[in-house]
Amino acid sequence: MCANLPTLSPQPIGRLRRALLVAGLLAAASCQHPVALHTLRGKAMGTAYTIKFARAGATDAGGVHAAITAELRRFDKVFSTYDPSSEISRFNRHQSLAPFPGSAEFIELVERALQIAERTEGAFDPTVAPVLRLYGFGPGAQKPAALPSDAELERARVHTGWSKLKVDSGRLVKQHPRLELDLNALAKGAGVDRVAGVLDQLGVRSYMVEIGGEVRCRGRKPDGSAWVLGVADPKHPGEPEIVDRVEVLDQAMATSGDYLQFRDIAGVRVPHIVDPRTGRAPRHHVVSATVLAPNCELADALATALMVLDPAHGQRVLEGYGSAVHALVLVSDGKQFTRHLYRWGVR
Repeated sequence: MCANLPTLSPQPIGRLRRALLVAGLLAAASCQHPVALHTLRGKAMGTAYTIKFARAGATDAGGVHAAITAELRRFDKVFSTYDPSSEISRFNRHQSLAPFPGSAEFIELVERALQIAERTEGAFDPTVAPVLRLYGFGPGAQKPAALPSDAELERARVHTGWSKLKVDSGRLVKQHPRLELDLNALAKGAGVDRVAGVLDQLGVRSYMVEIGGEVRCRGRKPDGSAWVLGVADPKHPGEPEIVDRVEVLDQAMATSGDYLQFRDIAGVRVPHIVDPRTGRAPRHHVVSATVLAPNCELADALATALMVLDPAHGQRVLEGYGSAVHALVLVSDGKQFTRHLYRWGVR
């Protein structure tokens, strides 16, 4: 990769009317050993997934699908806040300052989430669930009739704060008994990484894993071309219009946007991403943040943080992760987007 770091310089853009390419079909392969394309689809983690891979090794497509399904179900039993029997749900019911002895997988993901929270200065915070419920987001939340008052937000924020959770000798320790975890801002990306790990173990060397829009790719397509992903146009969510395309080689990509989930509360459009430090919508007009990173867990979490931070602050955070992280941030003035780039398009 080029060592020069382009800054997050603003560049006005228009819409590109191209079909969204989430990796072309795998078609050609070696003339002596044709590689079959397999496409798997299903539902997991409260969303849909699509997996494309070129078969390798002795495991057939049915065996691959069974292994992936088993891994996703196992992952949900640890991290789904919608499953009352999951490990994270049991942690949230643990309203005590006594240590919570979780599994190694659970503790390690929480520890990485807390590290990201620290590096983003709280723009990413895995404990923000009580505030999100005030806006009608999360398990059991009801759509409110009005925006929360300052007093309601302050009461909820007493029970939040990443610095109120510690990892001590492989156990989680709350510094407030009603502290909760909601890892949805990186768990989907972590799930993508788990599926990629299954494919790696089965000897698959060319794949694209997509869960709810978060993607990880390995290798090239059998014809030698790279996987190509599109960044959706926030003005036309769900439609095949993009603002950019990017080649993804042995990387992951995640996008957060204020157009993806939102509530209309008393005539006010409220996105599902709030600034954990204030409990209110971010002050900056970031409408979309797309991150390329070595793994999808990191890309997912950083995309969330970039929705909260102003672009200059976001650049400083990304610089701490070095040349392996790239980002495209779209800011709206109500009429057009401005692109803020961090190594975007740099190889």
